[in-house]
Amino acid sequence: MSGGLNRAPAQDMADEPTPVVLDTDIGSDIDDTWALAHLLRSPELDLQMVLTATGNTRYRGRVAAKFLATAGRTDVPVALGPSGEAAHEYQKPWVRDYQLDDYAGPVRENGVSAFIELVRAADGPITLIAIGPLPNVEAALDRAPGIASKIHFVGMQGSIDRGYGAGSDPVAEANVKGDVDAFRTVLRADWRSFAIAPLDTADPVALTGDHYQKLKRSDDPMLTALFANYRLWADRVTWTEVGYFDERSSTLFDVVAVYMAYSREHLDVEAIPITVTDDGITRRDEDGIPTRIAIEWTNLDAFYGHLTRRLLSE
Repeated sequence: MSGGLNRAPAQDMADEPTPVVLDTDIGSDIDDTWALAHLLRSPELDLQMVLTATGNTRYRGRVAAKFLATAGRTDVPVALGPSGEAAHEYQKPWVRDYQLDDYAGPVRENGVSAFIELVRAADGPITLIAIGPLPNVEAALDRAPGIASKIHFVGMQGSIDRGYGAGSDPVAEANVKGDVDAFRTVLRADWRSFAIAPLDTADPVALTGDHYQKLKRSDDPMLTALFANYRLWADRVTWTEVGYFDERSSTLFDVVAVYMAYSREHLDVEAIPITVTDDGITRRDEDGIPTRIAIEWTNLDAFYGHLTRRLLSE
Protein backbone atom coordinates (compact mmCIF):
# COMPACT_ATOMS: atom_id res chain seq x y z
CA MET A 1 0.00 0.00 0.00
CA SER A 2 1.33 3.45 -0.85
CA GLY A 3 1.39 6.62 1.23
CA GLY A 4 -2.29 6.37 2.19
CA LEU A 5 -1.34 6.64 5.86
CA ASN A 6 0.01 10.13 5.22
CA ARG A 7 -2.94 11.38 3.19
CA ALA A 8 -5.98 13.10 4.63
CA PRO A 9 -9.36 11.44 4.04
CA ALA A 10 -11.46 12.86 1.22
CA GLN A 11 -13.88 14.62 3.56
CA ASP A 12 -11.00 16.65 5.05
CA MET A 13 -10.03 18.02 1.64
CA ALA A 14 -13.36 18.96 0.10
CA ASP A 15 -15.81 21.80 0.57
CA GLU A 16 -18.56 19.78 -1.10
CA PRO A 17 -20.06 16.55 0.27
CA THR A 18 -17.81 13.54 -0.20
CA PRO A 19 -18.97 11.21 -3.00
CA VAL A 20 -19.56 7.77 -1.48
CA VAL A 21 -20.27 4.21 -2.59
CA LEU A 22 -21.67 1.78 -0.02
CA ASP A 23 -20.67 -1.87 -0.50
CA THR A 24 -23.02 -3.87 1.71
CA ASP A 25 -24.48 -7.27 2.51
CA ILE A 26 -27.69 -5.60 3.67
CA GLY A 27 -30.53 -7.95 4.53
CA SER A 28 -28.71 -10.39 6.82
CA ASP A 29 -27.60 -8.56 9.97
CA ILE A 30 -29.75 -5.50 10.62
CA ASP A 31 -26.72 -3.27 11.28
CA ASP A 32 -26.30 -2.68 7.52
CA THR A 33 -29.77 -1.08 7.44
CA TRP A 34 -28.86 1.14 10.38
CA ALA A 35 -25.66 2.08 8.57
CA LEU A 36 -27.56 3.01 5.40
CA ALA A 37 -29.91 5.18 7.45
CA HIS A 38 -26.91 6.84 9.11
CA LEU A 39 -25.31 7.50 5.72
CA LEU A 40 -28.49 8.99 4.27
CA ARG A 41 -28.73 11.40 7.20
CA SER A 42 -25.09 12.55 6.94
CA PRO A 43 -24.89 15.77 4.91
CA GLU A 44 -21.12 15.44 4.61
CA LEU A 45 -21.63 12.35 2.43
CA ASP A 46 -23.08 12.19 -1.09
CA LEU A 47 -24.29 8.62 -1.65
CA GLN A 48 -23.77 7.80 -5.32
CA MET A 49 -24.32 4.03 -5.35
CA VAL A 50 -25.34 1.10 -3.16
CA LEU A 51 -23.49 -2.05 -4.29
CA THR A 52 -24.80 -5.33 -2.87
CA ALA A 53 -22.39 -8.11 -1.93
CA THR A 54 -22.49 -11.89 -1.28
CA GLY A 55 -25.36 -14.33 -1.14
CA ASN A 56 -28.54 -13.39 -3.00
CA THR A 57 -27.48 -9.93 -4.13
CA ARG A 58 -30.82 -9.35 -5.90
CA TYR A 59 -32.66 -9.83 -2.60
CA ARG A 60 -30.19 -7.45 -0.99
CA GLY A 61 -30.80 -5.00 -3.82
CA ARG A 62 -34.55 -5.14 -3.17
CA VAL A 63 -34.02 -4.30 0.51
CA ALA A 64 -31.70 -1.42 -0.35
CA ALA A 65 -33.98 -0.11 -3.11
CA LYS A 66 -37.14 -0.12 -1.00
CA PHE A 67 -35.30 1.56 1.87
CA LEU A 68 -33.90 4.24 -0.45
CA ALA A 69 -37.36 4.80 -1.90
CA THR A 70 -38.85 5.14 1.58
CA ALA A 71 -36.17 7.71 2.39
CA GLY A 72 -36.95 9.66 -0.80
CA ARG A 73 -33.59 8.82 -2.41
CA THR A 74 -34.47 7.10 -5.67
CA ASP A 75 -31.69 9.14 -7.27
CA VAL A 76 -29.22 6.59 -5.86
CA PRO A 77 -28.36 3.69 -8.20
CA VAL A 78 -28.65 0.18 -6.79
CA ALA A 79 -25.95 -2.08 -8.24
CA LEU A 80 -25.90 -5.85 -7.88
CA GLY A 81 -22.70 -7.72 -7.19
CA PRO A 82 -22.32 -11.35 -8.27
CA SER A 83 -24.58 -13.68 -6.33
CA GLY A 84 -23.06 -16.47 -4.31
CA GLU A 85 -24.03 -19.16 -1.85
CA ALA A 86 -27.40 -18.49 -0.20
CA ALA A 87 -27.20 -16.51 3.03
CA HIS A 88 -29.65 -15.35 5.69
CA GLU A 89 -32.58 -13.31 4.36
CA TYR A 90 -34.16 -12.15 7.60
CA GLN A 91 -35.74 -9.00 6.10
CA LYS A 92 -37.36 -10.84 3.21
CA PRO A 93 -40.97 -10.31 4.43
CA TRP A 94 -40.43 -6.55 4.10
CA VAL A 95 -39.78 -6.91 0.36
CA ARG A 96 -42.10 -9.83 -0.37
CA ASP A 97 -44.19 -7.65 -2.68
CA TYR A 98 -41.38 -5.36 -3.81
CA GLN A 99 -39.24 -6.04 -6.88
CA LEU A 100 -36.35 -4.12 -8.38
CA ASP A 101 -38.66 -3.18 -11.28
CA ASP A 102 -40.65 -1.19 -8.71
CA TYR A 103 -37.66 1.03 -7.94
CA ALA A 104 -37.88 4.41 -9.64
CA GLY A 105 -34.11 4.84 -9.63
CA PRO A 106 -31.37 3.20 -11.68
CA VAL A 107 -30.63 -0.51 -11.19
CA ARG A 108 -27.34 -1.87 -12.50
CA GLU A 109 -27.21 -5.62 -13.03
CA ASN A 110 -23.41 -5.76 -13.32
CA GLY A 111 -22.58 -3.95 -10.13
CA VAL A 112 -18.81 -4.40 -10.24
CA SER A 113 -18.60 -2.89 -13.73
CA ALA A 114 -20.90 -0.06 -12.67
CA PHE A 115 -18.66 0.67 -9.69
CA ILE A 116 -15.54 0.75 -11.85
CA GLU A 117 -17.25 3.08 -14.31
CA LEU A 118 -18.34 5.41 -11.51
CA VAL A 119 -14.82 5.66 -10.07
CA ARG A 120 -13.20 6.21 -13.46
CA ALA A 121 -15.72 8.90 -14.41
CA ALA A 122 -15.41 10.81 -11.14
CA ASP A 123 -13.63 14.16 -11.23
CA GLY A 124 -11.96 13.47 -7.88
CA PRO A 125 -11.62 10.80 -5.20
CA ILE A 126 -14.46 8.50 -4.15
CA THR A 127 -14.92 7.15 -0.63
CA LEU A 128 -15.82 3.47 -0.54
CA ILE A 129 -17.58 2.39 2.66
CA ALA A 130 -17.42 -1.41 2.80
CA ILE A 131 -19.50 -3.11 5.50
CA GLY A 132 -19.52 -6.74 4.45
CA PRO A 133 -17.19 -9.36 2.97
CA LEU A 134 -15.21 -7.95 0.05
CA PRO A 135 -15.63 -10.06 -3.13
CA ASN A 136 -17.01 -7.08 -5.07
CA VAL A 137 -14.01 -4.95 -4.17
CA GLU A 138 -11.59 -7.77 -4.97
CA ALA A 139 -13.26 -8.26 -8.36
CA ALA A 140 -13.06 -4.53 -9.11
CA LEU A 141 -9.36 -4.45 -8.22
CA ASP A 142 -8.71 -7.51 -10.37
CA ARG A 143 -10.35 -5.86 -13.39
CA ALA A 144 -9.12 -2.33 -12.80
CA PRO A 145 -6.32 -2.14 -10.21
CA GLY A 146 -5.66 1.51 -11.03
CA ILE A 147 -8.94 2.65 -9.49
CA ALA A 148 -7.54 2.15 -5.96
CA SER A 149 -5.52 5.36 -6.24
CA LYS A 150 -8.80 7.30 -6.57
CA ILE A 151 -10.49 5.64 -3.60
CA HIS A 152 -10.49 6.34 0.12
CA PHE A 153 -11.39 2.96 1.63
CA VAL A 154 -13.24 2.81 4.96
CA GLY A 155 -14.36 -0.60 6.15
CA MET A 156 -15.90 -2.52 9.04
CA GLN A 157 -13.51 -5.44 9.17
CA GLY A 158 -11.16 -7.13 11.60
CA SER A 159 -10.55 -7.86 15.27
CA ILE A 160 -7.31 -6.54 16.73
CA ASP A 161 -7.41 -6.67 20.54
CA ARG A 162 -11.08 -7.53 21.11
CA GLY A 163 -13.55 -10.06 19.76
CA TYR A 164 -17.33 -10.29 20.15
CA GLY A 165 -18.24 -9.15 23.67
CA ALA A 166 -16.43 -7.14 26.32
CA GLY A 167 -13.23 -8.75 27.52
CA SER A 168 -13.18 -11.30 24.71
CA ASP A 169 -10.06 -12.31 22.80
CA PRO A 170 -9.59 -11.42 19.11
CA VAL A 171 -11.45 -13.67 16.70
CA ALA A 172 -11.95 -14.16 12.99
CA GLU A 173 -14.38 -11.28 12.40
CA ALA A 174 -17.30 -12.22 10.14
CA ASN A 175 -16.58 -9.86 7.23
CA VAL A 176 -12.97 -11.03 7.01
CA LYS A 177 -13.75 -14.68 7.65
CA GLY A 178 -16.44 -14.53 4.95
CA ASP A 179 -13.76 -14.05 2.28
CA VAL A 180 -10.21 -14.07 3.61
CA ASP A 181 -8.57 -13.90 0.17
CA ALA A 182 -10.64 -10.86 -0.75
CA PHE A 183 -9.64 -9.05 2.43
CA ARG A 184 -5.98 -9.82 1.79
CA THR A 185 -6.27 -8.43 -1.74
CA VAL A 186 -7.95 -5.30 -0.44
CA LEU A 187 -5.41 -4.85 2.34
CA ARG A 188 -2.52 -4.93 -0.18
CA ALA A 189 -4.07 -2.53 -2.70
CA ASP A 190 -2.61 0.89 -3.45
CA TRP A 191 -5.48 2.96 -1.99
CA ARG A 192 -5.50 6.72 -1.73
CA SER A 193 -6.15 6.04 1.96
CA PHE A 194 -7.21 2.97 3.91
CA ALA A 195 -8.87 2.70 7.33
CA ILE A 196 -10.94 0.13 9.17
CA ALA A 197 -13.21 -0.04 12.20
CA PRO A 198 -12.63 -3.49 13.74
CA LEU A 199 -14.60 -5.17 16.51
CA ASP A 200 -12.53 -3.16 18.99
CA THR A 201 -14.72 -0.11 18.28
CA ALA A 202 -17.63 -1.66 16.35
CA ASP A 203 -18.68 -4.35 18.83
CA PRO A 204 -19.49 -2.03 21.79
CA VAL A 205 -21.94 0.13 19.81
CA ALA A 206 -25.65 -0.19 20.67
CA LEU A 207 -28.26 2.49 21.32
CA THR A 208 -30.16 2.31 24.61
CA GLY A 209 -32.21 4.54 26.91
CA ASP A 210 -33.51 7.88 25.68
CA HIS A 211 -31.45 7.72 22.50
CA TYR A 212 -33.12 4.49 21.43
CA GLN A 213 -36.63 5.46 22.58
CA LYS A 214 -36.55 8.77 20.68
CA LEU A 215 -35.77 6.90 17.49
CA LYS A 216 -38.29 4.15 18.16
CA ARG A 217 -41.09 6.68 18.81
CA SER A 218 -40.36 8.73 15.70
CA ASP A 219 -42.93 8.86 12.90
CA ASP A 220 -40.24 9.72 10.36
CA PRO A 221 -40.87 7.39 7.37
CA MET A 222 -37.26 6.27 7.11
CA LEU A 223 -37.03 5.49 10.82
CA THR A 224 -40.40 3.73 10.73
CA ALA A 225 -39.00 1.52 7.95
CA LEU A 226 -35.82 0.97 9.93
CA PHE A 227 -37.70 -0.27 12.97
CA ALA A 228 -40.03 -2.40 10.85
CA ASN A 229 -36.96 -4.16 9.51
CA TYR A 230 -35.42 -4.41 12.96
CA ARG A 231 -38.60 -6.03 14.27
CA LEU A 232 -38.57 -8.60 11.44
CA TRP A 233 -34.90 -9.32 12.02
CA ALA A 234 -35.37 -9.66 15.77
CA ASP A 235 -38.16 -12.20 15.28
CA ARG A 236 -36.29 -14.25 12.68
CA VAL A 237 -32.55 -14.15 13.43
CA THR A 238 -31.11 -17.54 14.32
CA TRP A 239 -27.62 -16.80 15.61
CA THR A 240 -28.78 -14.87 18.68
CA GLU A 241 -31.79 -14.43 20.94
CA VAL A 242 -33.30 -10.95 20.65
CA GLY A 243 -35.43 -10.27 23.70
CA TYR A 244 -34.47 -6.63 23.87
CA PHE A 245 -36.26 -5.00 20.92
CA ASP A 246 -38.22 -2.64 23.18
CA GLU A 247 -35.12 -1.54 25.12
CA ARG A 248 -32.21 -1.21 22.73
CA SER A 249 -30.78 -1.74 19.31
CA SER A 250 -28.76 -4.72 18.25
CA THR A 251 -25.01 -4.22 17.92
CA LEU A 252 -24.49 -1.49 15.32
CA PHE A 253 -21.14 -2.62 13.97
CA ASP A 254 -21.43 -0.92 10.60
CA VAL A 255 -22.39 2.59 11.67
CA VAL A 256 -18.79 3.09 12.82
CA ALA A 257 -17.44 2.79 9.28
CA VAL A 258 -19.99 5.36 8.09
CA TYR A 259 -18.93 7.70 10.90
CA MET A 260 -15.27 7.30 9.96
CA ALA A 261 -16.07 8.45 6.43
CA TYR A 262 -16.84 11.96 7.69
CA SER A 263 -15.43 12.26 11.23
CA ARG A 264 -13.05 10.60 13.66
CA GLU A 265 -13.63 13.06 16.47
CA HIS A 266 -14.58 10.49 19.11
CA LEU A 267 -12.21 7.75 17.96
CA ASP A 268 -8.57 6.95 18.61
CA VAL A 269 -7.25 5.99 15.18
CA GLU A 270 -3.77 4.47 15.14
CA ALA A 271 -1.45 3.21 12.42
CA ILE A 272 -1.03 -0.48 13.24
CA PRO A 273 0.74 -3.04 11.01
CA ILE A 274 -1.40 -6.16 10.57
CA THR A 275 -1.43 -9.49 8.81
CA VAL A 276 -4.29 -11.93 8.23
CA THR A 277 -4.19 -15.64 9.06
CA ASP A 278 -5.69 -18.26 6.79
CA ASP A 279 -8.66 -18.56 9.13
CA GLY A 280 -9.36 -14.81 9.04
CA ILE A 281 -7.77 -13.44 12.20
CA THR A 282 -6.30 -9.94 11.81
CA ARG A 283 -3.15 -9.79 13.93
CA ARG A 284 -0.73 -7.10 14.99
CA ASP A 285 2.53 -7.87 13.17
CA GLU A 286 5.51 -5.54 12.98
CA ASP A 287 6.20 -6.91 9.50
CA GLY A 288 2.58 -6.49 8.42
CA ILE A 289 0.84 -3.80 6.37
CA PRO A 290 0.46 -0.45 8.20
CA THR A 291 -3.26 0.22 8.50
CA ARG A 292 -5.21 3.07 10.04
CA ILE A 293 -7.39 1.39 12.65
CA ALA A 294 -10.07 2.84 14.93
CA ILE A 295 -8.73 1.00 17.94
CA GLU A 296 -10.83 2.55 20.71
CA TRP A 297 -13.42 5.20 21.51
CA THR A 298 -12.39 8.41 23.21
CA ASN A 299 -16.03 9.31 23.95
CA LEU A 300 -18.61 6.69 23.01
CA ASP A 301 -21.42 8.49 24.86
CA ALA A 302 -20.84 11.59 22.76
CA PHE A 303 -21.07 9.47 19.63
CA TYR A 304 -24.42 8.05 20.77
CA GLY A 305 -25.81 11.55 21.11
CA HIS A 306 -24.41 12.51 17.73
CA LEU A 307 -25.84 9.43 16.01
CA THR A 308 -29.28 9.93 17.55
CA ARG A 309 -29.47 13.58 16.52
CA ARG A 310 -28.30 12.71 13.04
CA LEU A 311 -30.89 9.97 12.53
CA LEU A 312 -33.60 12.33 13.76
CA SER A 313 -32.30 15.08 11.42
CA GLU A 314 -31.85 17.40 14.39
